[in-house]
Amino acid sequence: MKTENPTISGNNGFSLIEVLIAMVILTISIFGLYSLQITNLQRNNKGNAITSTSTWGTDQVEYLLALDYGHPDLDNGSHGPFDRDRYNISWEVSENSPLDGNKSITISVTSNIHGGNHNYHVSCIKGQNI
Repeated sequence: MKTENPTISGNNGFSLIEVLIAMVILTISIFGLYSLQITNLQRNNKGNAITSTSTWGTDQVEYLLALDYGHPDLDNGSHGPFDRDRYNISWEVSENSPLDGNKSITISVTSNIHGGNHNYHVSCIKGQNI
C-alpha cells in the first residue's frame, strides 16, 4: 500500500523577511513616539514655568493692594529684586500717578527655570481712599 504525503496548499505563516520588515516598521514608529513624548515633556515644563511666574506676580499684586497706602513697601521708587523660590520679584511705585492720591505699581517677575528666561509684568493702581 502506498501512502501519499499530504500536500501543502498555499503558504502557512510568515517568512523571515516579512517578520523583519514588520519589526523595522514597529521600531521606527516607537522612535517617533519617543521623540513626541520628549517634546511634550519639554512643552509641559515650559508651561509650568510660565504659570508659576504669573502666579508669583499675581500674589505680589494681591499683597501690595492689601497694604495700607503709607506702608514702606508702597514708598515711591524701586523695590527689590527679592529672591523667592527661583523667582526674582521687583516692583516700581510711582506716586500721584495717574491721578493725585493714587500710586501706580508695576510688578516684574523673572525666572530662569526649565531652560528659558520667563518674564511677567503686571501693573495696578492703589488708591489712597481704598
